[in-house]
Amino acid sequence: MNKQGYVSLRERAVRAWQEERPNRVALLRRRVNLMRELRKKLEEVLGDDLPVKIATDLRDRPIAIIEELRFTLTNHCKKSQKKLMLLDACSRCEAEIGLIIDRLADLGQLYEGSGMKMSLGCTECIGLTSDELKL
Repeated sequence: MNKQGYVSLRERAVRAWQEERPNRVALLRRRVNLMRELRKKLEEVLGDDLPVKIATDLRDRPIAIIEELRFTLTNHCKKSQKKLMLLDACSRCEAEIGLIIDRLADLGQLYEGSGMKMSLGCTECIGLTSDELKL
C-alpha cells in the first residue's frame, strides 16, 4: 500500500462534514421554519391554549400531535397558502389519509359524526371486503 497519497479516515470524514455542514444547517433552518409555520396555523385554526408536540416524521414533514390527533401542513390547494391537514390511517387498509381543516367547526363535525373514536374514510378500499384486504 502506497502511503504517499494516503489520507486517514478521520481526515476524510472531517472534510466531508465541512462540505456538508452548510447543507445541513439550511435543512435544519427549513425544518424549524416549517415547525413554526405549523404551530402558527394550529393556533390560528384551533386556538393557542392547546398542548402541542411537534416533531418531524420520516418524510421530514412537521407533524403536530394534539390529544392523539396528528396534523401537518399541505399546500395542495394553493401554492402560496398552506392549509392545516388532519392525518389518520384507514382502519381497513392502513393507508395514510388526510382531511383539510379550515375551521375548528370542521373538526367538531368529524367528532360529532364519528363518536368517541374519530376515523377518516379511505377512498382506496371502498367497495372491497375485509376478506379481500387480508394478507
